[in-house]
Amino acid sequence: MPNLEILKRRIARVAAQVIPGCQIVFEGTPFAWVRFRIEDGFGNKIAGPSVDFHADEITDWNDKELRDVLTALTRAISVLVVDDHAMVRRGLCSFLTADPGLEVVGEAARGREALLKAAELQPNVIVLDISLPDMDGLEVTRRMRKIAPNSEILLVSEHGNAVMNEAFRAGGCGYLLKSDAALELVTAVRTVNRKQQYISQRFAH
Repeated sequence: MPNLEILKRRIARVAAQVIPGCQIVFEGTPFAWVRFRIEDGFGNKIAGPSVDFHADEITDWNDKELRDVLTALTRAISVLVVDDHAMVRRGLCSFLTADPGLEVVGEAARGREALLKAAELQPNVIVLDISLPDMDGLEVTRRMRKIAPNSEILLVSEHGNAVMNEAFRAGGCGYLLKSDAALELVTAVRTVNRKQQYISQRFAH
């Protein structure tokens, strides 16, 4: 079994090569599944948290593999925002850009426009209105799975949980009510970016 303290020191050494003066904060259980985030010397978060890794898996990485993971962690999560209402779209973008770890790389108001931009930009996450005037949001989701297979799709809806199961079957990784966006959008985007399913917290219990 790996020694977690040795593992922490090794990751901290490599992290210092990526961001001088930073520190690594671990979350999780020793010798089990762990994730980590990067903070500055004052305890302010710089990046993360990472996806969940098994301690044995991290132990097997060489320094280059570890450096690549840490470098990727410091990059902003790229987001494409799709909604046909300009005011709603601006609101979603403002919630996202308030987090320095997120970057809105594009916007679209129609399904066909969204497909073109997804193919061009290949964002980490696509925030997609489920109700679009030219195409059904579920059909857009199905097509996006083919043209942007590495992008995760967070569907936003005003329809309660009536179409939630359909959204996941279509290929969505998250389902968020628009009324919950102010409080949950950033968390939802970060969660689906880690390849983990997210639903509005009112439906989670």
